[in-house]
Amino acid sequence: MPRLESSLNRLAVFSAGTMAHARAALKQVAAGFEWGDWMNWAITESTVEDSRLGSDAVLDLNRPFLLKNKAQWLAIVSRLPAVTELNGGPAAHRTLAQSILDTLMEFSSDLDTEAQLAIEVVLRRALTPRAALLTWPLDRLFTPEELLHLNLGAEWHPVAEHAPRMNRLYEGYLCLILKFTRLCNLRCSYCHDWRAGRDQTMPLAVIVRAFKEALRNPSIRTVDFIWHGGEPTLLGAKGFLRLLALQEMIRRPGQVVRNLVQTNASTVTGTWSTLFSRYGFRVSVSIDGPRATHDLTRRDAGGRATFDKVAKGIDLLLNAGALSGVLVVVSEPVLSLGAGELVKFFQAHGIRHVGLLPVRPRAGVAGIAESDTSNLSHSRYVQFLLGIHAERLASPTPWINVREIDNPLAALNNGIVTHCELLGGCVGTFFSIEPNGDVWHCDKYQGDPEYRLGNVLRDDLDAIQASERVRRLRELVANDSLQRHCPFFRYCNGWCPHESYVAKYRSESRSDCCGLDSLFDGLLKMGSAQN
Repeated sequence: MPRLESSLNRLAVFSAGTMAHARAALKQVAAGFEWGDWMNWAITESTVEDSRLGSDAVLDLNRPFLLKNKAQWLAIVSRLPAVTELNGGPAAHRTLAQSILDTLMEFSSDLDTEAQLAIEVVLRRALTPRAALLTWPLDRLFTPEELLHLNLGAEWHPVAEHAPRMNRLYEGYLCLILKFTRLCNLRCSYCHDWRAGRDQTMPLAVIVRAFKEALRNPSIRTVDFIWHGGEPTLLGAKGFLRLLALQEMIRRPGQVVRNLVQTNASTVTGTWSTLFSRYGFRVSVSIDGPRATHDLTRRDAGGRATFDKVAKGIDLLLNAGALSGVLVVVSEPVLSLGAGELVKFFQAHGIRHVGLLPVRPRAGVAGIAESDTSNLSHSRYVQFLLGIHAERLASPTPWINVREIDNPLAALNNGIVTHCELLGGCVGTFFSIEPNGDVWHCDKYQGDPEYRLGNVLRDDLDAIQASERVRRLRELVANDSLQRHCPFFRYCNGWCPHESYVAKYRSESRSDCCGLDSLFDGLLKMGSAQN
């Protein structure tokens, strides 16, 4: 029997030598097994993090075993590329997964307990890499001081039975935009998110508290963590693994946790793209079109061009299957480039999913009063979107999916709308958390004290959701979206409330529409939607 580190936690401890013996034993199975290539792939996958975290292991004996959970095994193995690339459909893939399981169970039945458990660790590290981060000793990820203060055993205590939301669509869902660091290696001309100096990276105490608040609440079934900045990759690869391990320690069984990263991609290497793919990150890259346009707006802290690094990062992410899309800030240089050239750029670089964000000023009266270069009017933005749509209709191969066009089209055609800007009811579901723990309603409002809702170190998110300030913000947003007599209101729900927020201060606010009527009308006239 392997040594137990704690009789309370029933944590088995394995040396690097024991783990090497387990992999050697599996190689023997692979040598005489019809699907030996698959087994060798799993053995190799299980060692990916050894260079960063070490070759020894621990195993929590209280957690369900992969080899003894047939349903989980079949669900995981039958969907692996190494299996799905073989001939046959889902039934054949499940049959193969069952054959692999039967062989492993028969082989391991003749081994002693320590060898059986070590093989379980090998398979976990290969097949469930995020959960398997907990098979390394915690001191590989956290300092002794951090381990003393993690206090992960505390239970979540609800403050309110129910925090009402305007939109029941979001029931059971929470989105946290986490400013893990405000440090950034770029100095984009329109950006308000970067900071310099000390105390710009989120300390562990804030991260643990934020994760606990999101993941211990029994009413939250799905959580999206948006890794934001600054530039989140400045945390380093091991920094990412630390945070993933914390999520696995805290989250409840069956809870869906999704991690989305917004990066400038200038730091992305093959190591980063592999990490993103291995741990299931959805990665979005900020790029402002071809070289001449991008390098006008997105230069590094030393004033140097960044396009080549970003383009290389995108290629690496595409090849790893980790790129979910790109975001373009529609500023004057992008408008000058033109819709046609932007569409051609996406097509030439293999980019198929795009978000187009209008350049916007800093939140607060002072920021919004800045020069017009930090703001794009609704009318010019909508005309650019219609131009993009016209160009992709004229040159549909390969097709470019544009979030700000496809969601309005889906709404017009009674389809599924996935973009929060058209769904309404966002207050109390989307929160931005600063490095010091300050909680804001969405990161677009950071800087306006009216939208600061509390601090995660001292305030429960459930209490914030039920607070008087959130109730007032819901009413404020509702009042900003009273254009219900607009024929398109049922499709846009008043658009993103931040658009009304900016328009009000810039004297662009309308009483009859949020500003998207011309987009819907234009899409209808182009024959892309049914009324």
